[in-house]
Amino acid sequence: MKILYALPFFYPYEVGGAEISTRLFAEGLAKRGHEIIILTLNFKKLKNEVEEFKKNIKIYRVMFPFPHKGISPFLDSCLFQFYLFVSTLLTIRRFNPDVVHIQSSQFIPGVFFASKLHNKKIFLTVRDHGYAFSFGYLKNIYNRLQNKLLVFLLPYIFLTSFFMCNLRSACIKKMDRIFPVSYSMKEFIKKRLKIPDEKFKVIYMPLPECVLKWKSKYKPSNKIRFLYIGRLEKTKGIDLLLKVFAILERKYPNVELHVVGNSNLQYYKKMTTNLGIKNVIFYGKVPNEKIGYYYDNADAVVIPSIREEPLSRVLIESVYLKKFVIAFDKGGNKEMIKENGIIVKKANKWCLLKGLENFVKRFKSINILF
Repeated sequence: MKILYALPFFYPYEVGGAEISTRLFAEGLAKRGHEIIILTLNFKKLKNEVEEFKKNIKIYRVMFPFPHKGISPFLDSCLFQFYLFVSTLLTIRRFNPDVVHIQSSQFIPGVFFASKLHNKKIFLTVRDHGYAFSFGYLKNIYNRLQNKLLVFLLPYIFLTSFFMCNLRSACIKKMDRIFPVSYSMKEFIKKRLKIPDEKFKVIYMPLPECVLKWKSKYKPSNKIRFLYIGRLEKTKGIDLLLKVFAILERKYPNVELHVVGNSNLQYYKKMTTNLGIKNVIFYGKVPNEKIGYYYDNADAVVIPSIREEPLSRVLIESVYLKKFVIAFDKGGNKEMIKENGIIVKKANKWCLLKGLENFVKRFKSINILF
């Protein structure tokens, strides 16, 4: 079978779990003999390029005039979706896939209508809330603007986001198959868009081979080590975590926070200094094949995301590697966290502090069951 995957970013532009998961699924299907074409944006050159990625996997990068950072708000524009529609039409004519699989809500309208025009089967993996308009969604888009002086664009962003979210919802209802990344995501879509149950199949995100084959190398320490992995941005909860950790550190000087992630790194280092935190170590970006080391030497992984995470890749990796997890009661978190962690009911500073303190007090006697 020939499958066309469509998403804005792909290797080496892995800005989050979506890109990693798409690559892993593509590699898995390619090993089974399927032919995979990845339709994505070309941030390097102003031309269309075909790249042989791995055996049975081709990347088709269509020209795009902007760098990859900070472009998310502009992918909602009607102009971009028309460009994507035309690019998808040409891609389908060139490669003639059997199935088109959309991997990001940002690509839904353009890819959907082009695929329908060619009578292709259309699948969708749902791993975000890009079809559910809210003021929180709008605020998140604004926070992603690199230049906050562009605040005058907010009315335009509001209108296009409102229109695009509703258009995406209409497209999702017409998909041939929908693959949510968690059961909570499935129930949310099913209830909101009134889609029949038979269209859904929940598929958790796959684990990279380096995690599957990782052998534990835990090094004992006199510190209680918390680990955060992810993008350094407000919606991921890193601001909240640092504020909470500043209080925790004053009460328990033997705690330590390890932070893996490189976006806005200098901003958060400065924030740490301003909060007077001493026991925080920033590692920046860490290659996937080395991430196991940081899991190993953590006593607990903290997932403080304040948005409705469908299901965090970090959570899946943590549970597989038998790490204790502390996370808010958001999205699919409680599907994974049973006896192996703490679900914090409310996403605020004092509830998170209570969760971290609970772990510190129980640290030496805690029994993690799976």
